[in-house]
Amino acid sequence: MFWRLVLILSLAWNKGLAQSIEQTYSLAKQKEGLGLHWEAIEYYERGLFFDTLNNNLEARKSLAQLYLKVGHEDWAINELKRYRNFFEFGDSTWQKTTFELIGIQLFSHQELEALAELFVLEGVQLSKEEMERWTLYRAVTEFQLSDYQKSKYYFSQLVDNEEQPVLESIFKKNNRLEKRYNSYRLQVLSAIIPGSGQLVIGEKREALNSFLLVGSFTGLLIYTAHIYTLADAILSVYPWASRYQMGGIRKLPKMAQEKINEKRALYYKEILTMVKD
Repeated sequence: MFWRLVLILSLAWNKGLAQSIEQTYSLAKQKEGLGLHWEAIEYYERGLFFDTLNNNLEARKSLAQLYLKVGHEDWAINELKRYRNFFEFGDSTWQKTTFELIGIQLFSHQELEALAELFVLEGVQLSKEEMERWTLYRAVTEFQLSDYQKSKYYFSQLVDNEEQPVLESIFKKNNRLEKRYNSYRLQVLSAIIPGSGQLVIGEKREALNSFLLVGSFTGLLIYTAHIYTLADAILSVYPWASRYQMGGIRKLPKMAQEKINEKRALYYKEILTMVKD
């Protein structure tokens, strides 16, 4: 009699818990529909925590998507990995989820993790469309890892034959960026002619400011030396002239890197527009 009572109570408790979990998922969907992302996340997390028997896959996928919407890519990645574990290695849902993971990893600049997932996909039978997607993700990953030779190789497989010379030209220009905007060379130029380094980068306003400021103080230095003595000019004017010139020179490495990044982003967008649909 005692064990029968325990069984009845256990079944009743499990039934009540199941109803509670379903109600929790229902509330999560309502909050999600209303755009209350954080509240929906809280309900989904609560439901999945207690859902030890069913582990609702739809809820887990929804939770991952909500993490993306609120800007927590790492959490979304972890949730998608848990979701993927419920499927057999290599099946269609597993593959689709893996591609989603790679996309998020590339977006959040986790290139090495994305590359690892791409290597895993090499052991899976992919359709023609999936293979093209794999090639695109590999090209993008290598570009973000600054391996432009490999990136060009994979992008070339996605570009029409008549566009190949254009692709080659873009990568050549991309490879010359470090030489063109070499910070040491720009600093030497600016040390000789104030503002010249900024002018090479394309920062005309900065170049003009540097030229006028340093030029004005240089003129004042000469004038002071002429009216008084060279020692007076060096003591009173030279520190200011040097300060403004060195200030401009110190900014050049950062400005050069920003210009490289800007140009590289433009080249990258141009390459992507050439990729076959």
